[in-house]
Amino acid sequence: MAEEILLQTRLNKDRLNLAKNDHEVAARLDIEPSPAYRNRYNFTACDLCLVLDGSGSMNEPFSAGSSVTKREGAITAARAVVAQLQPEDTLSLVAYDSSAYSLAEGLKAADQNRILGHIDELRRFTGGTNFERALDMARTTLKKQRNLSKRIIFLTDGNDNMSDAPKVLQLISDLSAQNVVIDCLGMGADFNFHFMRGMSSPSNGRTFLLSNPDEAAMRFEELLVSGQKVIASRVFLTVLFPAGLRNIEAYQWLPEMRYYGKLKPASDGATRLEINVQTLRQDRRNVFFFKFNIDPEPGRTTRAAAQIRLDYDLPHEKKTNLQDNLNLFVNFSDDPNALEWDSSVDTGFQEVELCKLYEQLESVRKTDWKHAMEIIQIMILRADSIGDHARRSEYEGYKQKLQKDHHLSDADMNRVGSSSSQSTSAAEGYLESQMDMDILNSL
Repeated sequence: MAEEILLQTRLNKDRLNLAKNDHEVAARLDIEPSPAYRNRYNFTACDLCLVLDGSGSMNEPFSAGSSVTKREGAITAARAVVAQLQPEDTLSLVAYDSSAYSLAEGLKAADQNRILGHIDELRRFTGGTNFERALDMARTTLKKQRNLSKRIIFLTDGNDNMSDAPKVLQLISDLSAQNVVIDCLGMGADFNFHFMRGMSSPSNGRTFLLSNPDEAAMRFEELLVSGQKVIASRVFLTVLFPAGLRNIEAYQWLPEMRYYGKLKPASDGATRLEINVQTLRQDRRNVFFFKFNIDPEPGRTTRAAAQIRLDYDLPHEKKTNLQDNLNLFVNFSDDPNALEWDSSVDTGFQEVELCKLYEQLESVRKTDWKHAMEIIQIMILRADSIGDHARRSEYEGYKQKLQKDHHLSDADMNRVGSSSSQSTSAAEGYLESQMDMDILNSL
């Protein structure tokens, strides 16, 4: 394994009873730069492209009771991010309504006054909402830029009513293949959070439901910093689960919770998981969870549970096509009292499973409100098990609404999706977790 990137695994249960079959096991995988390597490069120049909705509905209040319009909130957020640009960064600006308009291309921090003037131009647009034109223009714009990190912040207050969803998703796929990270931010009640998550997923970007202008400004700045902290690119994770494992599930916990419901069959009955991680930050980790049922193999006290492979580039050092490998094993014992338990893995898995429950809720909420009630109840129990009282209270409210109205609105589902995709651990300090302490203690 190369010294720059670390792969670490933990099991919730190990040294399982050798005399029993069908053990359910959860595993956590952490991917992060080593302490030495993350301190070597703490800044990466970023080509940032803001793709901002200019449609007529942006003149509506940002939220109920707000005196600020969505358009003015977007302008304020865009102006705030300009102050965070470093000299080597570039900023491009695309506005869109029924068409798309390139307002600025590759401007630098020294061009701040020009950038601010172009941002104010967002006030002159109106019309429909055309994602396809906007993303195509952003793709053309970013092709001209040459920094190591590339990021799109895509902001909308509604659904695309001018182009075909498959064409939009193809553009997203093309941008992801060009190593562009796409973050999708929505405001108001008229956009589709589920579709926005589908837009951010191929490049492993972030998805946010913005509640007020201050949060919009905070998220813009946060996402630029993510682009400035890239330390590895073209990161791709492959996990091969051998034949014999059952009920395999896979999730991402950080940077955004995701459920990977479609695993691929491989040769000899194995199962393959492929994830475009896209980038690694200098000061953060990416965390994944897997769950499976496993039996001991006759005559053995150890069984392979996964072959993990990470492919990546280190652009600062012009190193490409690097690869790290790690094998995950489960141990068995003939001592029925030898079980080793890590409750932190279970706690993380309880939280990350919320995103699977959200997907299930989204699929039934318009056709079977009773089933939706059952899913919401499980979500309440999950929130309770991890001690997240805010989430529990929120889900209780949705349960009461289902009991009363027999449906959840699109705005309700946007909020459910938002709360079920953001980990409560995402903002924890880098050196505060036990995994970091383990690494430091090993030096």
